[in-house]
Amino acid sequence: MTAVTTEKAGLLGRLHTSLDRARTFVRRDLWLSLPERRGARFLYRAMRMGVLIVEGFIKSDVFMLSAALTYQVIFALVPLLVVMLAVVKGVGGFSSVGGSVQGGTRGHRSASSEKKLASSG
Repeated sequence: MTAVTTEKAGLLGRLHTSLDRARTFVRRDLWLSLPERRGARFLYRAMRMGVLIVEGFIKSDVFMLSAALTYQVIFALVPLLVVMLAVVKGVGGFSSVGGSVQGGTRGHRSASSEKKLASSG
């Protein structure tokens, strides 16, 4: 009796065979038994946990939920900032800042206009 092999030749064939072996390992062999050695047993358990986490992420549609949460948070922040600014302005929080900002822009304007006059003359 001869065994029929369905292996493809070349790099793509070896890659396809390796991927099939890895897929079989993750689907079946990883779950059948644990190795006796402590390090290998830890590695198997970590790989099992990784497979379960990835499957859970895919099945629970976590990426869509996170996108929806981000969308809601962004649209909730804008009204919150408006209310916070209104409260601060109502308490008089910007009265001292306004004078320093206006003074700074006046000083900047006069310095830049002096440079323009000096360069044109």
